[in-house]
Amino acid sequence: MREFGFGVALFSVVLGCQSESVIRLTAASASGSTASGTGGGGGAMTAGQGGSGGSGGDGGAVVSSATGLGGTGGAGGAGGAAGEGGAGGNGPKLVSSSPKHGDLQAPLGRFISLYFDRPVSSAFASGKIRAHSSKQPMDVFAQVLPCDDFDPACLSVPLPKSLVDNQEFFAQLFGDTEYTLTVDKSFQDSDGNVNLVDQQLTFKTFGFNPKFHDDSTAVPYEVGGLEYAPEVKSLYLLGVAPNYTGHVIRRLEFDANFNVASASTAAGPVAGGGGPYAYGMSHETGKLHVAWTYANTVRSYALDPSGGLTLSDSFSQLPLAPPNHFLDQVVSTTAHQGKLYIGGGYYFGNGTELSGVLALEQNTKSFSVWKAKAGLFDKQGGVHLGSGTIANDGFVFVAQKDTIFKIRVSDKVVVNQHVEPGNWFDAPQLRVDSTGRLWFGTNSGLTVYDTAGNAGFKKLVSLAGIPTGRIALREDGTKVHVYYAQFRGAGVIGATSLSF
Repeated sequence: MREFGFGVALFSVVLGCQSESVIRLTAASASGSTASGTGGGGGAMTAGQGGSGGSGGDGGAVVSSATGLGGTGGAGGAGGAAGEGGAGGNGPKLVSSSPKHGDLQAPLGRFISLYFDRPVSSAFASGKIRAHSSKQPMDVFAQVLPCDDFDPACLSVPLPKSLVDNQEFFAQLFGDTEYTLTVDKSFQDSDGNVNLVDQQLTFKTFGFNPKFHDDSTAVPYEVGGLEYAPEVKSLYLLGVAPNYTGHVIRRLEFDANFNVASASTAAGPVAGGGGPYAYGMSHETGKLHVAWTYANTVRSYALDPSGGLTLSDSFSQLPLAPPNHFLDQVVSTTAHQGKLYIGGGYYFGNGTELSGVLALEQNTKSFSVWKAKAGLFDKQGGVHLGSGTIANDGFVFVAQKDTIFKIRVSDKVVVNQHVEPGNWFDAPQLRVDSTGRLWFGTNSGLTVYDTAGNAGFKKLVSLAGIPTGRIALREDGTKVHVYYAQFRGAGVIGATSLSF
């Protein structure tokens, strides 16, 4: 067996039944100078002999208060004065946040994480945290929740609807807007300790002003795919039809101002085994391919010159030896140079068979399966795909759990890879543009990568906090128009443009 990829065998391909080788935020600790003072042995909880409490630093780089946030000893003891610039008192001290204090390119996600110097409870935070923005300068009280990571020193604050843009669609923050959160001095820890002054967090979001089209009457839920076909100048939206009658593909044409010139149902509703859900769609010239997830099927449609769709192929039972003889929980497709690549796996169900990548030669209908060597893939994560040509070589990108693999098609070598922690469960969408840039969209945001070399990817653009679980690209010279929708959401499409 030949061996490939960074000098080791990373893949084997199964042909029928034969095998062939192929293959908390680390903020400056709100310290300034973090003077510990001399009071009472230096302990922040020491009573009586607090001494001067130190200088309290310059307020730190993370959070400000009415006069800044003190250093480690800035609180002094219970009997000492708060250090100059210190929050004072023995209450919970805000030590870091996400976004960071002073961030001028903060993401648009409406959930703000606050990290304190001790365990805190959301039960004590009701009516104690308020927020305002440069667009809405009047403070409003915010809901407070425990953080998803169960960190006992963390609180999660979803900003109120009055501070949120497009709340009927995606509930994201306004772009290019300053936000301020205030933790009231009366916010206490479990021992009843409070501070002497309020603490504040201020950040500004990056500039972002998208346009939207609402097609949710036709696709009210479970958006699974978004794709642009330049040959017919049409955007295709894949989701579930009203009353869950089956999956449906909508065809949309937009004018230069993102107004709909025409809209129609190009295919469906198609109901079938396991439910109507179809969680992947890809395009190649003249065709659209749909991953019909719970029906364990891939449906291929031919594009006519007017943008209409006609079913041309459907794949479910495969001429391969068990356990690769049928598609299982297929979640993703991508087509490149006559081959259709199909990703599935454990993500949506209990399947284990298709934990690699299935390669279909469309002309001959022959199949092979890329099975990763032990340790490269984890079959308990779905396999999500993208493909493109870079410097005359064809590549397939495989996102699996927290890693994106760049695989050269000619010899099945993993030539580069990149770790994106926490993204595997977000069912990412991968697209490759004509220059070879990789676009990686999740419901948490969009990232554009340069994947050259073999030492990881270079991040070119990051638009965090935008629900870009499904994306489609329309290129216009150095400008790329990005259409996006929330994966498994309603059929609402956002549009923005990036220039390179």
